[in-house]
Amino acid sequence: MKKNESACVSPLFLQEFGGLILLDLQYHIVGISAQALHLTAYNTTTFIGISMQTFFHEAFPSIDGKLTKLVKSVVLRDLPLQVISLRYGGRNYYFKCHRQGEMIYLEWEPQLKKYVSASKLNELGFLLERSYPNNWNMICKAVNSFLKYDRVFTIRIFETGQARVIAEDKPGAPAFSMHKEFAETFLPPDLLSYYNRAAYRYIPNLRKREQELYIHDTDFDMHTTQLAAMPFLHEQHLLSHGIVSVIFFPIIINGEFWGMIIGHNTQEKPLDLQNRKLCAFFVQNASSKYESSLGQRILAENTHLKQVEDILKERLYQNKTVNCAMIQSLDILREMTTADGVAIYNEGELYLHGHTPNRQTLHALVNYLGRHTRKAIFKDHNFRLNHRQHFKSKLPFAGILSYRLDEEGSYYILWFREEKQIQLTQVYPRPNKKQNRDAGASTTLHFSEENIHDTAVPWDDKDLNFVYTLREAINTSIIQKVKEKERITEELETANNELEMLTFTLSHDLKNPLSVLHSGLYYLTDKAHTLQAEKLHQWHKNLLNSIDNISDIVNNIVFLSQNKIKTFTKDPIPMNYYIRRIVQESIILHQAQHCQIKYGKLYPIWGEKSALYQIFMNIISNALKYSSSKANPQIFITSALKEDHIHYYITDNGIGIPDRQINAVFDMFNRADNALNHQGSGIGLTLVKRIMDRLGATIKINSDPSGTRVDLFFPLVTSFPVNMMQHL
Repeated sequence: MKKNESACVSPLFLQEFGGLILLDLQYHIVGISAQALHLTAYNTTTFIGISMQTFFHEAFPSIDGKLTKLVKSVVLRDLPLQVISLRYGGRNYYFKCHRQGEMIYLEWEPQLKKYVSASKLNELGFLLERSYPNNWNMICKAVNSFLKYDRVFTIRIFETGQARVIAEDKPGAPAFSMHKEFAETFLPPDLLSYYNRAAYRYIPNLRKREQELYIHDTDFDMHTTQLAAMPFLHEQHLLSHGIVSVIFFPIIINGEFWGMIIGHNTQEKPLDLQNRKLCAFFVQNASSKYESSLGQRILAENTHLKQVEDILKERLYQNKTVNCAMIQSLDILREMTTADGVAIYNEGELYLHGHTPNRQTLHALVNYLGRHTRKAIFKDHNFRLNHRQHFKSKLPFAGILSYRLDEEGSYYILWFREEKQIQLTQVYPRPNKKQNRDAGASTTLHFSEENIHDTAVPWDDKDLNFVYTLREAINTSIIQKVKEKERITEELETANNELEMLTFTLSHDLKNPLSVLHSGLYYLTDKAHTLQAEKLHQWHKNLLNSIDNISDIVNNIVFLSQNKIKTFTKDPIPMNYYIRRIVQESIILHQAQHCQIKYGKLYPIWGEKSALYQIFMNIISNALKYSSSKANPQIFITSALKEDHIHYYITDNGIGIPDRQINAVFDMFNRADNALNHQGSGIGLTLVKRIMDRLGATIKINSDPSGTRVDLFFPLVTSFPVNMMQHL
């Protein structure tokens, strides 16, 4: 068997500080470490398949029963990891057993201490009570009070894959100094699983030769055991800097691998299992407190973000254009992303704040972004490093974040970050002429320290959250402005319709009283000298009524033009005399003295007088006009008092409306085919419908060749005065 020489964990070698056996669920051995095998007379081929009891009886004769009980309790009772301390061969050992899928793991290691002292437990309690949620230096110091290592430090692993030392206790070698950064090649994803799959990883002596693991051809998760060998890449790096003992504690924040607390020692430093577990517990507790404080910080950031969002929305609402609001908010745009500078590009116009490229470079940059990416939001903290060859002059920034507001690329918001020089540890494989186990097979790893230029601090979730919030605010503003534009357009259309209605009212409804006035004056001019005084007085009264009707219509039109969005003010209007007067005017207008008019009860209506005049004048005039050609024209006008409305209906025996055209009677300029021989413009019923709508009333028309019926439904506002109901 050969040791795995790649950067991945070797599946065939274990650390030497303990023993391991692997069992299937029938309690047969399927894998064994060299240290465990040496306790028996079996060899590397004969151990496969022997029973657990047989192995325990030969390897641990004095404690075989206790070990059997331990293993079976884990399997039969489905227990998590179980640890017991047993004495064998003159010293104490920790035996750890757990089940992973279809395999049982039993490993053991020497117990270095009988117990943890009361003072250590008191110290741990004191440390747990204290809160260091954002102070990883203090956490490193607290952990090292148990470890007593040369150095303990915290390494933060970023989304980019790079890592950086952010805290330390006792400064160590330059290779691990404060703020030291490591390239993504140093912590690739396949190696991270080695660290985040356990509460800790412990290697007491990197220089000791690893023991072999003999395993049957079956699935085996090497990361499950604490004896798992360290990744070859990291082992070589540590050894090259004189590190002998090392321990790793993963930091898990919100379910993500956030970083590690690492202990280094230049001499072999055995640590008892109890001490390692106490440190792991402390790190988990510190991680939990940091996660809680991070949640509070995120809550505070979100609160601030909401306040900024409200300011932006207010500015977007108050300003006529998005551009004006953004120019007014340049300081906010820069502050919320901690950028060194921000620029707005709007169809060639530029607005700058902070440290930004010159105008020529900005124009070139916008053109390049338009060709390079179709993403609305684009970020690259290595922009100068990755794209500098596409620009004639040196870019004065290293990182960029851009937000394109439109598909055409005519509007951009650009954020800039300046260069931050870092020293980065890189890993490179090199061919190795030696072909032996210690040499790492055909390749060896070379570590180099490189000064990295043309890179900036990466854009993080906080920066992107602000840009997403900004985009949402702008989109909401645009939608609101579109709705406002639609509302204004609708109001203009309504106003235009109102103007149209007023125009047609003037041209149509004034014709009736003007015609009456014209006919009356013409008649009086010709006949006044032959009329009796009483008849002459009646004609004068009719002419004055026509003038009053003209005045009412004009006043109503003026009122509507001044109050376009208001409805009519409703009053209780008595209709008994009013309708009879309208009928008389219509008879004169259409010279229909031969028409027979019948009346039922004529209830008052809640409405506006001139509006009711226009409604009934149009309907009654139509009834007379289209019935007058019949030999015996008849019109019947009546009403009924319902629970919540007054129902008027007017019937005639005129020419009727064809079925195919009945649904279009309220359309402007529409006239039925059988009405073309009668004078008219086709706007009367359109005006009636609009006035009825303004009154909150309803009109229905039913017709056949024998005549037409018009139903009018006027809502009740409240009960009518009693005296108004006495003469119907």
